[in-house]
Amino acid sequence: MAKIKINIDFENVLSGSSSDNSLSHPVEYLYAYITDDSIATNKNYSEDFLSKIERISGRKAKFTKELSLAHNYWGDLSNIQLARKLNSKITWAKYGNERNFNKVKSFIFDGSSEMPQLNDREYIFKSEFNLSGRGVQRIPRGFQPKTLGVVVELLERKQDFSLLFHPEEEKFIHYKTLVDSFFHFKGCYFEKNFFFPKAQNYAKDVLSEILLSVNQPDFFSIDCFTYGKEESLFFLSEVNYRKSIGQIGYEFSLNFQKKPYGGLFIIPCNKLKKEYLECSLSPMESRIQFFWLEAQSEAELLRKYQSYFTVVL
Repeated sequence: MAKIKINIDFENVLSGSSSDNSLSHPVEYLYAYITDDSIATNKNYSEDFLSKIERISGRKAKFTKELSLAHNYWGDLSNIQLARKLNSKITWAKYGNERNFNKVKSFIFDGSSEMPQLNDREYIFKSEFNLSGRGVQRIPRGFQPKTLGVVVELLERKQDFSLLFHPEEEKFIHYKTLVDSFFHFKGCYFEKNFFFPKAQNYAKDVLSEILLSVNQPDFFSIDCFTYGKEESLFFLSEVNYRKSIGQIGYEFSLNFQKKPYGGLFIIPCNKLKKEYLECSLSPMESRIQFFWLEAQSEAELLRKYQSYFTVVL
């Protein structure tokens, strides 16, 4: 049985920021619902919470304080330079521009050139490494970034979605995602027949590119969205060559989903109706609460998610 560490501070390490093991706490316990591996952590979980995990999943949660020899599960850091290359938004923006995946081009700010002169449209800046949309911001005129990254036109997004490469199943899983107006990730959901053929074809090109650097690819996800009246495809918004909430959500769908639509959603504790706290997958003291929700239709699923908030979304 493996001993794993959910090193969600992976992007911090890649960017050269200080590592913060406490960052793993918001998601590490989710793996206890779906794996028999032992999870290395410095956090104490209550007996009530461990009982909840067993009641929902049928598994006895395995946590250990022995951090030594624990395998970095969220992202592989054995080759930092390779990890930086495969997770860099600059790497994939350049690749997307070269392959002409999108009508809208990305501007690269990699320190070798000046910030581009932008027209009157709105733009966003994405720092080279970030997690769940942190490091993404709308930019004013005269903006000068403090970090390397990518500038892209702010488009009227219609549907966010991702393609998860599953190395054991050797295929891409397509699923929809929720992103708020600040570009922060809020959840993902799965429906049996959701499939985007054009994105699938492009994703095979990305896999071929990754195979030039690694012999056996790990989990990775490709973020995409549709935009505008014609719902055009913006492919390769970014690549996350690591585990992700989407990967956790997919494992939840395999283990628990009984209705046609199921998803893993995030709600801040200060915006959650208190009567739903008992339904959460998270420890009651967590600042963010995760929920697995299911419904017969997409509209019903999203209504259910929104009904958990104290304010109307």
